[in-house]
Amino acid sequence: MNDPTLQEGSNILPGSGCARKFALRELRLNHLAQLSSPNPRIFIGVQDFDDVGAYELADGFLLVQSVDVIASLPVKPYDFGAVSAAHCLSDLYAKGVAPQTALSILFHSFTPYYPDRINGIFSGLLDKLNEADVALIGGHTINEQSLFCGLAVSGVVAKERIIRKSGARPGDVLLITKPIGTGIVSLATRHNMLGEFPQQIIRCMATLNSSILKFIDKDYVHASTDVSGAGLAGSLFELAIQNSVEIVVNAKDVPCYEQALAYATSMEEDGALFNRTYVEGRVQFETGASKSYENLFYDPQTSGGLLLAVAPTALNQVIDKLNSGGAMVERLVIGEILRKGSPKVLVV
Repeated sequence: MNDPTLQEGSNILPGSGCARKFALRELRLNHLAQLSSPNPRIFIGVQDFDDVGAYELADGFLLVQSVDVIASLPVKPYDFGAVSAAHCLSDLYAKGVAPQTALSILFHSFTPYYPDRINGIFSGLLDKLNEADVALIGGHTINEQSLFCGLAVSGVVAKERIIRKSGARPGDVLLITKPIGTGIVSLATRHNMLGEFPQQIIRCMATLNSSILKFIDKDYVHASTDVSGAGLAGSLFELAIQNSVEIVVNAKDVPCYEQALAYATSMEEDGALFNRTYVEGRVQFETGASKSYENLFYDPQTSGGLLLAVAPTALNQVIDKLNSGGAMVERLVIGEILRKGSPKVLVV
């Protein structure tokens, strides 16, 4: 049976973006240990469970790489290509690394074959890479009924400048740079509850997380990750695990798309169920937190914002820099790191 995402006559691609990833719990508990390597030049490896891999070159520099592939979204092919590129570049941006080269990955049906659709996806992908000043140097295509698009991305950075998940400290303030709710909006669009995927959300998803490169400083930003398929809850818990800290977040300070909030109690991606399982018992919601916000925290994000742990003494400078760089939210601060202890996230 042909995938309905590729039916002729439609210029919109159904799908679920980054909600199709393996559950983090399964990867961490059952699979990643099989991939550990003793190579002494690995600076960040599989066992570190960070956003990227990093390999030590000569003279104190690191080759930093990541790979990401997302399922199609219910948007036009050009927009899907642009969002896919922005999403895939975010892993390096989160580490304070400027991406330099990329290899494209495309899964698309060849029987039937819709070249205009492929051209639209590649056009959006390439325009976004050109905006980011990233050279597309090759790629790979696979004849597959389901539609996926992604990038393998590389960059080079001085060893002392890379920002890891594991640098957060008690007292750090937590910032987020984009609203959450893309998974719910995607699901609502696919179920015809929204007339079309809102253009303002597409623009936000296609916005590069590159503004961090203008001010990245380890004295300012102690730890960073991007909010993606694990949802905000998963990203917060990963920070808690990597730093052995307790985190508190104010639910009402977390920015979300209004369309996502409207459907948050009635729609939930399968990826959100995986995310709940992964952090079960470790992300705690006070009884006053609404069910809508709880669902939004577990919602898998496609091309979400950056989650930053910022030194309180540098908070105003970081906020000013993010705002001048075009931050996509009005309020950036969502919580803080309380203390060292058993990894835990409290949402109030």
